[in-house]
Amino acid sequence: MRTIATALALILIPASAQAFENAIKCSDAALTEYAIANPMEPAERIADAAFEKCLSEWKDYIDRERSARAYAHSKPIKAGEPRPPAPPDFHTALDEVRGEHQRQAIPKVIEARACRNCLRTVRAGMLAVPSRVAARLPHLSKHDVAEIDAEIRAVLGEIGN
Repeated sequence: MRTIATALALILIPASAQAFENAIKCSDAALTEYAIANPMEPAERIADAAFEKCLSEWKDYIDRERSARAYAHSKPIKAGEPRPPAPPDFHTALDEVRGEHQRQAIPKVIEARACRNCLRTVRAGMLAVPSRVAARLPHLSKHDVAEIDAEIRAVLGEIGN
C-alpha cells in the first residue's frame, strides 16, 4: 500500500505544478486580450473576467493541490515531526487563489494598456508620414505619395497580424 501512495504523491505534485502553469498561461492571455479590448473597463473587472474565463484551469489546479496536501496530511509521521496542515476546503482555496490572482493581475492590465497606447502612438505617427513627406517634398507626384502610403499601411498590416 505504501508504494502506491508514494507513486500517487510523485504523480500529484508535478501534475499540480503543471496545472498551475496552465492556469497562469490562460489567465495571462485572457488578461491581455480583455485589457486591450476593453480600455475603459476597470482593471479589477478585467482581472475578474480573466479569472472566470480560466476558472476550469484554476479549479483543476486547486483540486490537484488539495489532493497532494490531503495525501501529505494522511501520511504517517515520525515522532517529533509536526503534521502538515489539512487542506483547506475548496471554496476557501478558490477565494485565496482568486485574491492572489487579482493582486498580480492589476499591474499586468496596466502594463498591457500602456503597451497598447504606445503602439497606437507609433501607428498614428507612421500613418502621418505620407502627408509629411508630401508637404516637405512638393516635387513628388500624388502617385509617389500614394505608393509611400500603401507601403507603410502594408507594413503596419503585417505587424498587426
